[in-house]
Amino acid sequence: MRMQPVIGLSGAVVAASFFLTWLSIPFGETISPYRLVSEAGGDLANAPTEIYLFLGSFALAALVALLAFTNGCSRFLALAAGLLPLGLIAYLLMSGANELSGAGLPMPSSGDISAALDVLKEFVEVGLYGYVGGAVVLTLAAIAP
Repeated sequence: MRMQPVIGLSGAVVAASFFLTWLSIPFGETISPYRLVSEAGGDLANAPTEIYLFLGSFALAALVALLAFTNGCSRFLALAAGLLPLGLIAYLLMSGANELSGAGLPMPSSGDISAALDVLKEFVEVGLYGYVGGAVVLTLAAIAP
């Protein structure tokens, strides 16, 4: 399969984003999945299913990268590793919108969304871009002929 190197690299990017900074808060704090898990310690036993899926997305991406570099990765596994992060992000966005409307808070209009994204860009770091971008490339490489 000609796409094995692309699948391997994009899977490695998603897996490596676990250790990279995702958000930079103005007070000097940085947020990364590795830091959050290490600070949680053993408190993940009662975590919601979404947390396990989130952490599993990194492990699945690492497995896909390893298999792709040894020319043994199936397209289905690569597609699953690419769609899992994208599905989690879509779920997070939809549940966040439901929480806002459930709390009686006004939903942003289309103009406000672009302004909110402009503000958010100041805080987003390379890890989040790697997670989303790697997942998109992994998905496209898995469905490419």
